[in-house]
Amino acid sequence: KNRYAEIERKHATAEEQLSTTSAERDALLQDKLALQSNISGKESAAAELERKLVDVAAQLANSARQLQQTQAELRGANKR
Repeated sequence: KNRYAEIERKHATAEEQLSTTSAERDALLQDKLALQSNISGKESAAAELERKLVDVAAQLANSARQLQQTQAELRGANKR
């Protein structure tokens, strides 16, 4: 009878530990999902910034070409 009570106590302790560990696992999974979502959002924002930088660089290159063309036209007009 005493051995049976000891086994029941160990069983109850094991169930309690399992429950606690399961709750900790669930909390960690939620944290992981939140972090993954945060990372995904930041990656999307970074990709958008990169697209904008590419657009601005293209606009700058176009403006530089237009400026050079205008300067060449002005030099040509001044020589006449």
